[in-house]
Amino acid sequence: MSLDGKELKFAADGSLTITISHAQPTDELARANWLPAPNGQFALIVRAYVPMQSVAEGSYKLPNVQRTAPAATGGG
Repeated sequence: MSLDGKELKFAADGSLTITISHAQPTDELARANWLPAPNGQFALIVRAYVPMQSVAEGSYKLPNVQRTAPAATGGG
């Protein structure tokens, strides 16, 4: 997945969900915005290459990461 806004798939309400998992999701929207992760624990790091002023000043608050139940992988 590229973080280019033209390649991301947004929900009908304009929200963006990025799926981070070891297994590839079977859901089309989740698969389009999927970032493969190692099996087991990992560290999530966010980089801002060209930060807005609020990021540079430290006043920007990143959205919360929400853990969900593992999705079905479709076998294979």
